[in-house]
Amino acid sequence: MSQNELIKVPQDWQKKALVNKSAYQDLYAQSIQDPDAFWNKVAERITWSKKWTKTKDISFKNPVHIEWFSEAKLNASFNCIDRHLPKHKDRVAFYWEPENLNEAPLAITYQELKDKTCKMAGALTQIGVKKGDRVTLYMPMIPEAVYAMLACARV
Repeated sequence: MSQNELIKVPQDWQKKALVNKSAYQDLYAQSIQDPDAFWNKVAERITWSKKWTKTKDISFKNPVHIEWFSEAKLNASFNCIDRHLPKHKDRVAFYWEPENLNEAPLAITYQELKDKTCKMAGALTQIGVKKGDRVTLYMPMIPEAVYAMLACARV
């Protein structure tokens, strides 16, 4: 029995997929043949505040040392929200499915995500949170947890 027989993937999903099996195999081969070039290309898909000086620095000898994108800096909040706003502010950023089946699922747009994240960042700033602080979040899996995590990155 083939994998496609085990997992019934609707044909229209396969047609809409960004990567098909052949493209995946090509990408995988590239990642094995020249990992630095492959990951440099992948990393260019996001916005960096400061570009890396070295793609990877890895040693599995004692002590183990693994470092990716040395000296690079990025802002998760910017990459998750702001860079999408110019073209996709009304597009869904994420869907939230409640555990309680009586609650309606939510489709959060990039604009809504930005507004709620900025509001949360403002609240954190008002109580004294500043750059470099450690913030502990203890929340259930609700949209506000996403806003809080992105707000921490924003601050």
